[in-house]
Amino acid sequence: MYNYKESPDISPKIILEKEFSYKWKKEEIKKFEEKWQLLIKMMENRKASFEEISELKNEKKKIFSKISNHK
Repeated sequence: MYNYKESPDISPKIILEKEFSYKWKKEEIKKFEEKWQLLIKMMENRKASFEEISELKNEKKKIFSKISNHK
């Protein structure tokens, strides 16, 4: 969390730019993928509708395409 009083010489803009241009490590992507798989499995176990699961899978696909562009 940004605190101006503790670090007045650091611009919030720089912090945001750094976060949005962050390059994911392979291990981070692997762990993120595992969490997505767990979420999908939980939804299947609770008998979520086909539409709900499809929407989640589409969202996952969009996110992973963005992540892989930052490699």
